[in-house]
Amino acid sequence: MNYLPSAFYDGVFGQLQREHIDPARKLAGVLGIAATLHYNERRELILYVSVNATAKIGSFALPNTPLSDDGLRPKYDRIRKIFLKESSSAASKSDPVPFNDALKKISLALRFSFNCELWAFCAPVSPRSVAFCRLFFELLGRSQMFKTIRTSNYGKECEEFVRKQMRSAHLEKLCVSPASWPVDFKELIPYIPCLSVMLKPELFKHSCYKIMFFLGLIDFFTLSVNGVLTSPYLTMEGAVFCTHPNLIYIAGSFGLGLWCMACMTCALLAFNRCIDVWRPSMTLYLFSEHKTFIWLLLPVGYFMYFFLFTTPVLYTSKLYAWFFDPYFGTADVPVERFQYMNFPHSANNMAVVVALLCLYLFLSTSLWYKARIANSAAISAVQRQIVIQSCSICAFNFIAAIIYVYMQFFETSVVFVIIGQMTWQASHGGAAIVYLSMNRTIRRGVVALIFPKRISGQIYDTQRTHDITQNTTH
Repeated sequence: MNYLPSAFYDGVFGQLQREHIDPARKLAGVLGIAATLHYNERRELILYVSVNATAKIGSFALPNTPLSDDGLRPKYDRIRKIFLKESSSAASKSDPVPFNDALKKISLALRFSFNCELWAFCAPVSPRSVAFCRLFFELLGRSQMFKTIRTSNYGKECEEFVRKQMRSAHLEKLCVSPASWPVDFKELIPYIPCLSVMLKPELFKHSCYKIMFFLGLIDFFTLSVNGVLTSPYLTMEGAVFCTHPNLIYIAGSFGLGLWCMACMTCALLAFNRCIDVWRPSMTLYLFSEHKTFIWLLLPVGYFMYFFLFTTPVLYTSKLYAWFFDPYFGTADVPVERFQYMNFPHSANNMAVVVALLCLYLFLSTSLWYKARIANSAAISAVQRQIVIQSCSICAFNFIAAIIYVYMQFFETSVVFVIIGQMTWQASHGGAAIVYLSMNRTIRRGVVALIFPKRISGQIYDTQRTHDITQNTTH
């Protein structure tokens, strides 16, 4: 693993040497040039240049166009003339001021905006690092995580936006009681015993429990973003994107990726249930043993796409929710709102609505048909329980997907926005409640995990007597 940093270093400075330092040395004459590379707060790539190792000429943003480009050649020729004229003048004088002035002019002339548009480059340093380095920089060049989101983070618009947000006094309406927060640690706690029970060999051997466990992990981490981070911290801080740009940007990227991964995992769970009900032999062929983990690579890849290559959601405490538009709720900020829309997210939400509708309609129809053929009330009750449990797990995903598509394209009231935020949280926090209330196997395992054997045995006997009485009545 030690070759990764060296590949990065050699790749950057190999390109720098070929495209900038060597041509600059030819243009400047015999003077020596040294350079170091840095990132600044604006996510620009900054090149610090020293001439003769004595006079630093300041910094300039490295251009993202090679020197061979015809558009840069006149600029470098102009710099060469300035450099040679001023340096020859300085050579005949003891005062170095004119020479330093020339260096400042060069620094200004070379000030390009890099905007983190990295190109794929690699120096041929070693066979094993070149391929990875090319792929690595290609991903960086296309990644939204390394592109500046155009909200004028450090400009007048953002400062004015923060002042308007803080003058809105929306924080005065908040109740600081933890019970009033939509989600905090309370919804994370039930997941811990539920996930522990799912890991038991007698359950984890089934493909549906592997998928449900994976979905539970997604829900747990998503609640940490849209619940724990949102309610106790960002809301009470009165945070908007301009006040916490890095935290909200990274958290929004994670939250968006996790939401889309949960959507695909829900669809995969529904597909698994449909195959299992309609043709169990095909379930063994498609999902047996480790094949389920191969299926789960699909949501992981889906997460990586949304995490790296799409615009993240950004939190505003003014409306207590996450939006793609960082200025949502402030109409008089003069920015183009269309640039913040995330159409892949809208396509995901529309697709998950259609997919879940079709899959669960097929599942319900299949169960109804098989129950009629079997003509067994017991089979019908068990299958009905499976349908209700699966539908309940994905129902909030269905509702939240519809609301967030609507919120992105239409003006919405604060009440509707809060409902959307709470359904997003409930889509991840509600699964544990469904497991404990509807899944007898998981509920029994949680009771056995928490309580001693004597107490859990009494609870199990009472529950079993209740179930027998209920079945006899029916």
